[in-house]
Formats: sequence, C-alpha cells, structure tokens
Amino acid sequence: ASVAGRYLDSLTDGVCNSVFKPMLDRIEQGLEAERMRQEAFERIKPGAEAPDFTLQNTEGAQVSLSSLRGRYVVLDFWGSWCGWCIKGFPAMKEYYNRYKDKLEIVGVACYDKEERWKDAVVKNRVPWLHVISPDGTTEVRYGVTAYPFKIIVSPEGTVIKSFKGETAEFYRMLDKLLQ
Repeated sequence: ASVAGRYLDSLTDGVCNSVFKPMLDRIEQGLEAERMRQEAFERIKPGAEAPDFTLQNTEGAQVSLSSLRGRYVVLDFWGSWCGWCIKGFPAMKEYYNRYKDKLEIVGVACYDKEERWKDAVVKNRVPWLHVISPDGTTEVRYGVTAYPFKIIVSPEGTVIKSFKGETAEFYRMLDKLLQ
C-alpha cells in the first residue's frame, strides 16, 4: 500500500466520518485511480498479453480483440472530439493501405456519443474497423492517458509497444514490423 493509503487506514472512524469525510473520500478515489493506472501499465508492457475486449462496431455487431489473432493489430484509442486524432487519420490511411494484408486497425472510440462517433467515421472516410467503448472501461484497462493512444498487438495477441500521441516512432515501428 502507498504511504497515503497506510495513513488513511490508520485513521479512526471518528475522523473518517467527520467534516473531513469528503476530502478523505477524494483522496481514496485518487489512490484507487492511481492503483488502476499502475495495473493497466503492467497489462500493456511489451510482451504482456493484450487484454481482450468485446465492443460494438458501427453496424452494431460485437467484435472481440481475440477474434483478430493471426494478424498485427493496431488499437487506436480516439474520439470524434479529439483534433489530434482526426489530424492523424491521413497518415493512418496511408499505412493501412500499405499494410492491410498484414494489419488490422481497430479504432476504439472513447468518451463519445454513438451518433457523433459514426458521423466522424463516415465524414473522415476511415476504412478500418471501428468499435465504441461505451463506459470507459476499455481505455482504463489499457491505461490510456492521452489521445490518440495507439498500441501495436502481435499476431499472437501480445503487446509490442504503446504510443502516446501522434508520433513518427509509431510509423517507423510499423515499417520495421511489416515491410
């Protein structure tokens, strides 16, 4: 347990239920969020098995990550509200077209409304698979802390590397893996 967690655990019920309760509750929520982030970082370390998920695609069908085994998969966590995510689509399209025989891209819409998400996919003519994370659980499990956030998953289902933001390093890694 963290130092702050040990101090919280040592407080008496009288203190915990006093005027300090709202503040102590916020501290506990922050500690829980940090614990979940640390667990997520462990889950997406290179070599770790990528956490499976089943999410709805734009046609309403359920798609699981495990159903895509046998190909490289890029998980692209994004949102219709994210300008940098949208700006990255042209380069992603180029790489998708170059490597689509070896690669599947899965756009995971985060903190989005279904209609806005679907409209953004159509408006930007994004040809790869798209799913929506309706409740934030998927992005928490993957430790997403910025958008876009990309994770390359091996054909065997293990994490190769994660990338925060739009980076040239991501595209260099795809070239190295797929050429």
